Amino acid sequence: MIEVSELSKCYRLFDNPADRLKQSLFRGRKQFYKEFWPVQNVSFRVDKAEVVGLIGANGSGKSTILQLICGVLQPTKGSITTEGRIAALLELGSGFNPEFTGHDNLIMNASLLGLTSAQIEERYQEIVDFSGIGDFIYQPVKHYSSGMVVRLAFAISSYVDADILVVDEALAVGDAGFQAKCLERIERLMQQGTTVLLVTHDMQLIKRYCDRVIYLKKGQIAYDGDPEEGTEIYLAETKETDSANKAVTRNRSTTGAANLAFGTGKGAITEAQIVAASGRGSSVVVKQGERVQLVVKAKITTEFTFPRIQMTVRDSRGYNLFGFNNIYGGKKLTPDTEGNLTVMFSFEAALQAGDYAITLRLDDCDNTEQVNLVDKQVGIVDFTVTMVTKHFDAVIDLKGRCEEIE
Repeated sequence: MIEVSELSKCYRLFDNPADRLKQSLFRGRKQFYKEFWPVQNVSFRVDKAEVVGLIGANGSGKSTILQLICGVLQPTKGSITTEGRIAALLELGSGFNPEFTGHDNLIMNASLLGLTSAQIEERYQEIVDFSGIGDFIYQPVKHYSSGMVVRLAFAISSYVDADILVVDEALAVGDAGFQAKCLERIERLMQQGTTVLLVTHDMQLIKRYCDRVIYLKKGQIAYDGDPEEGTEIYLAETKETDSANKAVTRNRSTTGAANLAFGTGKGAITEAQIVAASGRGSSVVVKQGERVQLVVKAKITTEFTFPRIQMTVRDSRGYNLFGFNNIYGGKKLTPDTEGNLTVMFSFEAALQAGDYAITLRLDDCDNTEQVNLVDKQVGIVDFTVTMVTKHFDAVIDLKGRCEEIE
């Protein structure tokens, strides 16, 4: 549905307005500007019905690529090929005329997005109802709040039967109710086979919806592949630093497992095993509701201030379900003379039947309560939950009860 080949975009940056005039007079014989390339030699393809997430720090080129795909910008080099109708949720409401009513803007924008007059008439009330702005649809947009503008813009864009939906942080606006409504609408479009290109800083959203992730770094692709691995690499490179402000690096697993790992070399998780009724090891089967144990061993240097070991249970898409550490458990970890630590966690597998993995991290907490990553082992152990009788829906069992009141 989308084919991007050797895509690059360049902007000319002038120090002052007079340099623009000089540049036009010299007609290229002399350069009065600096070149800025937000996107350089980017190539990728997106197949039909695929949901692809674009992640990266601010200024990495995510929004520029989306604007190039949508035709808002023209590439300096390279080519873009798309198939079908594109609905873009970029700067919601930026195309509205503030002097026109919401009704007029709805018709104009829906027409620009490719809907016929008959289709607009057929879907008009659905769009208005989804936006939730009521009788304000007949008022000039200049009287709308920013939230009302966003609601109307999203409603229009999501009802155009697009083959490709491009979303740039559109889900970060509006209140909680509106965000939930947007997610429900996007989920429905995904189920209908719409191809989705999503930009967001919410890594859980990426893990939940995306089949693939593209990590952009300084205008180039740093990673293209599995959402779980891609988001972990991004977080490790942009957020995780030790107390000396030295970025962590990607390592081999210290346990010998084939999982993703990051660390600073100041310490390491050396072993992890799950203990259940069925046995013990790096992968076990547990019964729903069974109490299981997790034994973790680590080794630290003498430079440590306050060691913390954190466990996080994730589902098959990498979504965080439960996190716990020795500090929450009221335990201070004390290493032996060689710097070895051993801790045992226990938790109830009150989860829906399915596959789960545990990510472990070793941190050093200084006296200012700053948490500094030392070692992170992603999905180092895993377990499968089985059940006999289903007695709750979704993922986690919150021990619900139902009583009849007379």
